[in-house]
Amino acid sequence: MRVRFVPVVLLFAGSARATPAEPAEASEQDTIEVTVSADRSSPRASSDPTSSSTRVDRERLRRPGASSADVLSEVAGAQVSRTGSSSELSTVSLRGASSSQTAVFLAGIRLNDDVTGTADLSRLPLWGMDRIEVHRGASPAFLDAWSMGGAVLLEPRIARRTAVEGRAGVGSLGHRGVALGASAGDGRSGALVSLEHERADNDFSYLDDGGTGFDALDDRVVRRRNADHRHTEAWVVAALSPLHRVHTTLLMNAFEREQGTASVALLPALRARSRTRRQLFGVRSVVPCSATSSCQLDLTTHALLGRHRVYDPDDELTLGASHTDSDGLRLGQSARARLELAPLTVTLGASAESARIEVSGAERLVVRRLSARASGSVVAAVQQRLTVQGMIGATAHDTRGPSRSTTDPLPDGRLGAVLAAHSLLALRANVGHALRPPNLGELYGVSAGVRGNPALRPERAWSADAGVSLTGKGSSGSGSLDATLFQRWADDLVAYRRSSFGALTPYNVGRAQFFGVELQALAEAYRVVRLQGSLTWLEPRDTSEQRTTRNALVPFQSRLVTFTRLGVRHDVGRAPLDAVEFGLSARTRSSRVADPAGLIVLPANQLLGVDALGALLAETLVLRVAVDNVLDQVQVDQLGFPLPGRSVFATATLTVVP
Repeated sequence: MRVRFVPVVLLFAGSARATPAEPAEASEQDTIEVTVSADRSSPRASSDPTSSSTRVDRERLRRPGASSADVLSEVAGAQVSRTGSSSELSTVSLRGASSSQTAVFLAGIRLNDDVTGTADLSRLPLWGMDRIEVHRGASPAFLDAWSMGGAVLLEPRIARRTAVEGRAGVGSLGHRGVALGASAGDGRSGALVSLEHERADNDFSYLDDGGTGFDALDDRVVRRRNADHRHTEAWVVAALSPLHRVHTTLLMNAFEREQGTASVALLPALRARSRTRRQLFGVRSVVPCSATSSCQLDLTTHALLGRHRVYDPDDELTLGASHTDSDGLRLGQSARARLELAPLTVTLGASAESARIEVSGAERLVVRRLSARASGSVVAAVQQRLTVQGMIGATAHDTRGPSRSTTDPLPDGRLGAVLAAHSLLALRANVGHALRPPNLGELYGVSAGVRGNPALRPERAWSADAGVSLTGKGSSGSGSLDATLFQRWADDLVAYRRSSFGALTPYNVGRAQFFGVELQALAEAYRVVRLQGSLTWLEPRDTSEQRTTRNALVPFQSRLVTFTRLGVRHDVGRAPLDAVEFGLSARTRSSRVADPAGLIVLPANQLLGVDALGALLAETLVLRVAVDNVLDQVQVDQLGFPLPGRSVFATATLTVVP
């Protein structure tokens, strides 16, 4: 029985950014948003100036048919694994780290589930998102949890003006959806309410080779069945300033999705279904702790109730029961104090989280986990051009299930520096250490065939990187180039071995090294032509002492991934047409092995995409069209899961400002 519970936690819209790039007076007193202004001329995220990072802005998130997995596959250092359409399981890894070693955050709160350790990107629609930030190598200091490979941050929208916005979309695979949002704000307080409903058939055709890739006689083209989905999501976000220099943000969210579970290509499931629900509430308050703005206290509280149910009446998924349920409850509280002690900025934080998870089906498992963390960071402006940032933290866990598992405080930290050597040139370097405690599935098992091991040690990783950033602006355009050289060492990785009773049991044995180069570039000329691109070269090596195979490549990691997009925009300025934009994009991903022995190889991909935009009536009406996989290339991912071919999507967005 394999059960996946993905607790999606959102605490507030616009998480705190206690970094030197965030002026305290401007962010906390003059606006209702606690965000950092983005520099359009650079793809780097400004919330942590020392980290290797990428920012994806809202316009790219609004591309028709785009999912979180699609967007992240364009980012340097990121690799995405998918099991089908945009509504099916998809995960992300950074710099060769597994999906359980890569943390995904929504407004600063970790989304990785407690059973498998992964975060399912398919359950994160982009309609309510303002931007995505990817920090590679180590998590930024303002987060309450760290990860071994880095962090993906999804930042939601809050009210910036009074407006009503509606969107309707259609596309291939029976895709159709509508969304409606309304916002009101006066510069100090604001509220946003939105509702989205989407559904799709996802019945794309694929080549079924019958499991005999060497024999074309039994190959046939079949249509995927039982892969449909429908989801509804509602958001309420309110930012209030009832008192001078006191700011409060409230958030409520409800999400529900019902879908077919198509399983693998060779053994399709025709009647299995699943349903996911979540309800959450969050509140955050920022209050002064001194008469001046030199001290601020940030208090946050969240609660999440989630359920994931799988119906399998014909035992097509081999769960051992006609249905399985995963129910979870999370409660969390954190506090952070930020002190301005020029030339130092000191941040001290503490957080606690309680989680209860119950899995019922062929077997019943009830687990409670209490986590506590303390952290601190110091940012020092050593000179006018040099900034040094040091962070240290420790997290302890107390887990109670069939047996009790506790950990001593697990230390993590990072030391980083950025040197503005010239107005156009910046140098940065980082060294860090992080750990990943065993997830509940590894401690207690998920079925009769996959047992747990309460004696597992945390996985450990050291990382180091050095990078250079070039940025230039002129009267006719702007451009930037960011290059990073990195290395990561991981120890005590969790692997599985078969016991004398035929069951799989996890144990600590693995060791790996990852070396690579990341490039990202952006150029804009005359506000008409915009060229952006990224490249990742990765050397993922399994260096485990007990490795018994000649193949040393880590499975599911491509050694070369690239993305390029050329966009051309023309501001017409004649009613009713305001502007048009056309884009051409190309993605390449080299082949990758799919098993430790290297016997199964997933083929390389070269995908082309086109998109177009038209803005009318003073940008009141915006029409968008996108075509993915223009050449209809055959795609497969983990375990041979087929992916959709050529797809066409279109959306119309209407915005009315009183």
